[in-house]
Amino acid sequence: MESFAYLCRSFLFLTLLMSAIAEKNRIEDTNVQTVPSDLRRVVSEAVAIERRFLQGGTVEQNCSSEEDEVSNTPCPPSKYRSASGECNNVRHRPWGRRGDVFIRLLTPNYADGVSQPRTSPHLPEASLVIQAVSQLTEDNQNDYVTSMLAAWGQLLMDDLVATSNGN
Repeated sequence: MESFAYLCRSFLFLTLLMSAIAEKNRIEDTNVQTVPSDLRRVVSEAVAIERRFLQGGTVEQNCSSEEDEVSNTPCPPSKYRSASGECNNVRHRPWGRRGDVFIRLLTPNYADGVSQPRTSPHLPEASLVIQAVSQLTEDNQNDYVTSMLAAWGQLLMDDLVATSNGN
């Protein structure tokens, strides 16, 4: 019974110590990348461009980047998707092809400014992130959301991580 009481006191002490350390780091941490204030505008513009494409807008009307000559060539009829990703979107041949760069919503934040990932001293602690996220969430009752959404999100993230990013 004495060892149980000792374990309880030790656990309480560790909990208080970790809480104090987390609070100290929360105050001192300046390495957290914040979402830009114009994120809503960036997302709205991307959605507007997609909507114009779906309503029949042309590439020239919607994009500032020049598409290559291949984009004007009709896609061959096929039951399956191509390995290169080209022609997976019949209306917009180059969309989704291998090696294309995604549009970033946030600026890249690398350790060397180019490609090196940041290391732990420059990242927030996992416990602080979990605490911040848990404070942001509301208790929403969405019967239509299942654990399949989490599985789909993981699949999507694995795909995005494997995709090249532009500099």
